[in-house]
This record gives sequence, C-alpha cells and structure tokens, in this order.
Amino acid sequence: MGIRETLQNALMNANNERIKWHDTVQNYDNVLVSLKANLQRAETKKAGTDSVHKTASDEYHALLAHSNALKDQSAQQALSFELENLSRNVNFTVGVVQTAGEEVRQQQRKVEEIQTLRASAWISLTAATERWEQIKKQIEDLNR
Repeated sequence: MGIRETLQNALMNANNERIKWHDTVQNYDNVLVSLKANLQRAETKKAGTDSVHKTASDEYHALLAHSNALKDQSAQQALSFELENLSRNVNFTVGVVQTAGEEVRQQQRKVEEIQTLRASAWISLTAATERWEQIKKQIEDLNR
C-alpha cells in the first residue's frame, strides 16, 4: 500500500471521526432544546407559585392587621379560625414555592451540564475537522 492509499484511509478515518462528533454535537443541540423548554416550564410554574404565595401572604397579613386593630377581644376571637386557615395556606404555599424553586435549579443544572458536554464535543469536532483538512491538503499536494 502506497502513501496515497494510506492517506486516503487516514482521510476516511478522519471523516468518520468528524461525522461522529458532528452527530454528537447535533444530539446535544436536540437535548438542549428539550431541556430549555423544561426549564422555561419550570420557571413559569415557579412564577405562578410565587404569585399564589404572595396573594396568600397578603390576605393573611391584611386580616391579621385588621384583627389586631380591633379593640373587642371577642371580635378578634371571631377571626382566629380564619387567621389559622390563612396561616396554614401561607405555610403550604411556602413549601410549594420551595419545591418549584428546586425544580428550576435542577433544570438549570441539566442545561448547564449538557452545554458543557456540547462545548467539549464542539472542541472535538473542530479538532477532527482540522485533522481532516490537513490530511486532505496532503493528498491534494501529492496529486499536484
């Protein structure tokens, strides 16, 4: 086998490596699209839970302020059941907000992880392409 055949085999191997890394980058791009959509959904859900929590907290504090402004103990006592219910609701929404926040952070970590893997694959694709181009140039130089 001569140098031309050896270079042709090297070129074919380099091209196969280039295709492999191109496919890997493309797969990471596809995964990123899906993960970014999941992150957007998680952020939207988190915004919704923040709003629900703020509403519940505002209701509780408004009723508490009203109750504290009452001079009559029996009038205050009449509101205690409702204040307890609103307080439980506020505490519940705190948990929901925390869970939604954790989901956002998990989705962000997944996106960052795939972005890192994609960047590494892109570097490998670039190196494989440069190798392929160098071998191709050597073959062209031999053919002159």
